[in-house]
Amino acid sequence: MIIDFSESALNDLDKFNKKDIEFIIKKLEYFANNYDILKNSKNVTAIVNHSGFYRYVIKKDLRAIYTIKNNKIEILILRISFRKNAYDDLDIL
Repeated sequence: MIIDFSESALNDLDKFNKKDIEFIIKKLEYFANNYDILKNSKNVTAIVNHSGFYRYVIKKDLRAIYTIKNNKIEILILRISFRKNAYDDLDIL
C-alpha cells in the first residue's frame, strides 16, 4: 500500500519536531504495510458524517485522518493532528 500526503498533512507534519516526525512516519509506514489487518482494528474508524474519511490512531492523543484512493492502492493522509484538533475543518478537505 502506498502512502501519499496532502498539502495540509505536510503542513501539519511541519509543526512537529524531528523526533516526532520520525515516529509518525514509522507508524504510518507500519499502518500502510499492515493495512489489511489494521483496517478492522479499534485504531481505525470511519468518521461519522464524513463519508470516505477515516481516522488512524498513531498514539493515544495523535490522529491521522485519511481516505483511500484508487481502490485501496493508495492511502491519502489528509491531516495529522492531536485528537482535540484532528477533526477541525474536515469539511474543507
